[in-house]
Amino acid sequence: MKRNLKIHKATENDISDILKIREEGWLSGYVDLDKEAIKNYYKKQHETKQIENLKKYLSSPNHNCYLAEYERKNIGLFWFEDNDRKSNDTCYIYGFYVLPHFQGQGVGSALWNFGIGKMKEKGYSKCSLITTSKNEKSKKFYYFHDGVISKEYIEQMIDGDEQSKILVDEFTFNI
Repeated sequence: MKRNLKIHKATENDISDILKIREEGWLSGYVDLDKEAIKNYYKKQHETKQIENLKKYLSSPNHNCYLAEYERKNIGLFWFEDNDRKSNDTCYIYGFYVLPHFQGQGVGSALWNFGIGKMKEKGYSKCSLITTSKNEKSKKFYYFHDGVISKEYIEQMIDGDEQSKILVDEFTFNI
């Protein structure tokens, strides 16, 4: 599969795929969140100003949202945020997801390596991300890629939903 995998910078035309990939990533990985709450959250994402915010972000030449494409279908997402560069050399991975039925086939590693390469090009030497403490599949992937848990804390994953407070692990990577 890796041979036929393409990775491209996301555009406005990819917004519905971005939201779909993120939603499926949450549904499969955030096992300690209510599935209906996740679906309702993403339904609102499609109906609110989030679409306009994504359009604005993706129209910026400096955005860092990349999609893995296989047979003309977007199947994975790697999205990192630049910081102000005044504080440190670490950037934050805002989203890293591969659709469940494409996992275990090298897509995640290819997308991960591509994204890390983009961070290095920008001069970063570290990155971090969070995952739920119960997401063993993702944690195994992050350990494999030399991640270490740097923090553990409670995070409210869905704005305005007190039930979405869960224990998360923050992983840090030297890149």
